[in-house]
Amino acid sequence: MTTKRIMLWLIALMPLLVTIGLLPQMADMVPAHYGIDGMVDRNDSKYTMLLFPLIIIVVVAMRDLAPRMLGRDDAQQANLRVVDALLLPVVIVLAAINMLVVWLATTQVQNIYATQLPVPQLLLAGISLLFVVIGNVLPKTKPNWYVGIRVPWTVHHPVVWYKTHRFGGMVMTVWGIIGLCLALVVAPIHAAVVYVAGTLLMVASMLIYAYICYRQLNQEGRDA
Repeated sequence: MTTKRIMLWLIALMPLLVTIGLLPQMADMVPAHYGIDGMVDRNDSKYTMLLFPLIIIVVVAMRDLAPRMLGRDDAQQANLRVVDALLLPVVIVLAAINMLVVWLATTQVQNIYATQLPVPQLLLAGISLLFVVIGNVLPKTKPNWYVGIRVPWTVHHPVVWYKTHRFGGMVMTVWGIIGLCLALVVAPIHAAVVYVAGTLLMVASMLIYAYICYRQLNQEGRDA
């Protein structure tokens, strides 16, 4: 096991260990979800706090299955390098989010906008940085069913795949930078609304672009 892999596993295991260590300090029922107004709208058993750390561990463990899932030809090995480039930043952001969630549960925060830590801003900033990282490596992916923008229009048409992933990488990077600015300068409650709407628009734009490329490719084939 390489040093990078060991570090990855240490980061992945840390949220679970911290969560287990803090469980005795939590109330039996803890905040599990906050509404757009920042107030708790659902409470769950404190043991549900273990689910997110376990998901992080599964994400890292899936890396061991990736070679079998992706195959061993040159194109899929390129995709495996993309997975490796993304895995560490993804796990770091997920671990940081888990730490914030556990802190909210342990301190029984009822209003996420009125805390000692700027939780909404930190969440938006972390997700935005992740978008920037993903956007920069997305164009390097090759057609497959596991990594990238996986819809029939892209998977079955290499030209559509490459065009869509170049476009998607650019859009995701730009939106990540905009998201960072929102986190820093816009009031949290307004930033959250804009961020959700903008993220949905970003995803929709990728799908629409893929479909347009697919239609253009078919039209050129009929005209040839």
